[in-house]
This record gives sequence, C-alpha cells and structure tokens, in this order.
Amino acid sequence: SFIYMENVRNSTNQYVNTHKIKRIIKNNLLSSGKFAYPSSDNMSKVRKQLGFSNNDHFVSQAQIFQFSKMVGVQYVVRTKIGPQGKGYRLSLYLISAQDGAIKWSDHVMVGDKK
Repeated sequence: SFIYMENVRNSTNQYVNTHKIKRIIKNNLLSSGKFAYPSSDNMSKVRKQLGFSNNDHFVSQAQIFQFSKMVGVQYVVRTKIGPQGKGYRLSLYLISAQDGAIKWSDHVMVGDKK
C-alpha cells in the first residue's frame, strides 16, 4: 500500500525536531515492507497540477486527500506531538485516503519536559 505522510504537527510551546520524527516514522513504515512511498517525480507533478511548489504545505484536510488520491495513495499518516504530564504525547493515525476513516491509531509518551 502506498502512504503519504503529513508533516508532524507540533502542539507544544517548545522546539521539537519534527523533521527528524517524521523521517524516523517514515523509515520505519517503509522498512516494515507493508508500505511504499510514491515517487518524488509523481508527487512533484501532482503538486504542480494543484498549483503548489514542493516546499508548500497543504492547509486543509481536503487538499491533503485530493493530493493523496491523485498520486495513488491508499493511506495518509498523520502525526502530532503535544504536552502531557511531564512529557510529550506522540499521536499517530493511519487514515484511509478514500473515505477519511481512521484505520489505526496509537499514542506514546516520549521525552521529558525541560
């Protein structure tokens, strides 16, 4: 199954290296052998068709799902990190690109607040 992974949303008041978190999660998903990522060429072509550059971020869920369908993705991975207790809660969601249904989710505690 092809996946598209959104940028990690940071709901903390702290700097969090969201690019590193995204890279780690994406690499783990790809190395599982269950998921693949669309080619960067295909994603660039679709971004241009939608009027976006490669550095632009989608601002709505509708844009994300339209893009995902156009590149042939079955699932969108949504991740966010927010404060909880003395640490941070990392939430992950696997969402069907076809109907928006959450197919899987998990939440883990990470790190300590400084």
